[in-house]
Amino acid sequence: MDNVCIIVFYSSSASLQLFKILKDKRYKVNIIATPCSVSSSCTRAIEFRKQDFDIIVKEIKDSGIEIKAVYEKVLEGKRYKYIQVMI
Repeated sequence: MDNVCIIVFYSSSASLQLFKILKDKRYKVNIIATPCSVSSSCTRAIEFRKQDFDIIVKEIKDSGIEIKAVYEKVLEGKRYKYIQVMI
């Protein structure tokens, strides 16, 4: 997926809980390994399309699930970099 964001969590259970909510609502989301450059606390992150950012943020807030941060995946040269996005 190009133009994506990832949600990073404090716990694996929170990532799975939000993933289920988003999947049940038919959003295009994937569980991925959390990039080590972003976090070492939880090994799972949720990847979603950047175009869905506003609605996914609303779902996060409505769910009450605690997240660590949201990052945008940006290509710099030949490497990807993750930039934290304020929600």
